Amino acid sequence: MSDDADNEAVQPEPIDGAPLGSWLSAAREARSLTAASVAESLRLDTAVVEQLEAEDFEAMGALVFMRGHLRAIATHLGLDGDEALRRLHARAGIAADAEPELIVSYNRPSQRNNWLPVIASLAGLSLVVVAAFLAWQLWPTSSAETEVSTTAATPTEAVATPDNEAADSGDRTNASSATDALIAARQNAARTASAPAASDSTTRAAVPPAASEATTASPADTAAPTRGLRLQFSEECWFEVRDANDQRIAYGTARAGTDRRITGTRPFRVIVGVADAVTITVDGDPYTIAPSDRRGRSARLLID
Repeated sequence: MSDDADNEAVQPEPIDGAPLGSWLSAAREARSLTAASVAESLRLDTAVVEQLEAEDFEAMGALVFMRGHLRAIATHLGLDGDEALRRLHARAGIAADAEPELIVSYNRPSQRNNWLPVIASLAGLSLVVVAAFLAWQLWPTSSAETEVSTTAATPTEAVATPDNEAADSGDRTNASSATDALIAARQNAARTASAPAASDSTTRAAVPPAASEATTASPADTAAPTRGLRLQFSEECWFEVRDANDQRIAYGTARAGTDRRITGTRPFRVIVGVADAVTITVDGDPYTIAPSDRRGRSARLLID
């Protein structure tokens, strides 16, 4: 039978006026549940359930996380979430509207678009290829046409003015010669056209398009030295960071493998829920959590 079915089948005895911790533990024991099983069902640390039942609010850190965990646990045990928050405020001496209940945002590392250099490289390469193709097509053709038109001018003049039959016969002979000259000129033009093409091909082979691409494509992102605060999490953990103006600049629940980079006005005030799950780096240098900064499994730090 699932936990939800158990919650519907067994209802806790009402404990009017009981403190928050006793109220939660009585509801959990009425369902024959352990703190570890409740935490596993909600994917929380067992210490969270134990700290709420022991009313160890100091160890739990930020109120926003305390409220969220309490509401989830109370609902799981079949209790009224609003009543759970009321008892929390009464026991901890906190106003109901002290902080928002939901996590709004946290700092995210900036992400750069790496497609831009690729597109620029492709565009540059395309221009080089198109320019080389046009030069190869136009330049040899223009030279051949110029030579043919110059060579053909003489035979045209030779057949311009016939006078009599003898002259006409001589002109036909000249025209035949002119035709042969024109054919020879075209053959010479074809041979001339092939020579520049081969030269141009050699030039293009000597300077491959990849050279142009290499010139155009420069690295978009140059690795900059790491500055500011960096938090790396090896397991799920809540955290909060405030700057020198006591402004909360980063907070949330980070999953295992999360890497947060945070900048702001120092000194930083940092709270982490599981100190052993966080690796801290300041301006690229490792930061060691001192024993005096620990509060049970959590830690409170002042980082200059």
